Amino acid sequence: MPADPDRKRVYGAETALRELLDQATSMPGQPVPVVVGRSQVVLPPEVRFADVASVRRYCEQVMALDRIASRWPARPVRVRVRKGATKAHWETTGTIAIPDEKWAMRETVVLHELAHHLTPCSLDHGKTFQDALLDLYEVAMAPEVAFVARVLISS
Repeated sequence: MPADPDRKRVYGAETALRELLDQATSMPGQPVPVVVGRSQVVLPPEVRFADVASVRRYCEQVMALDRIASRWPARPVRVRVRKGATKAHWETTGTIAIPDEKWAMRETVVLHELAHHLTPCSLDHGKTFQDALLDLYEVAMAPEVAFVARVLISS
């Protein structure tokens, strides 16, 4: 397998982002600002999915968004349950394989795999993948999420 020098940094940034998203919604109904760098940001709640069917519908909706469809043309995505419980992954057949586990049934995990789908010629976590991921965060979640992720990835 080819070297993926950005993988550890991207995964670390995503872990930190998920912690901030959890922190931002720790008081239901009341936004909690988080601090990233020297900026204070209010993050939206992260979508949590009930099952693979809801992940599939979400992916179809995101893929149909004008900005995503025009900038990242890709074939339709399929979603299936992954048997192993510890990882989600994207397959070159255009399939996201995701465990039916609480940790995986969240928007950031799904968007990570969808970013792989949008960049099939770039199987690593380099600039092309990061651009797609940040675009997905901005359009599907909120510009604030993309901002925080950009800061975390670059630090």
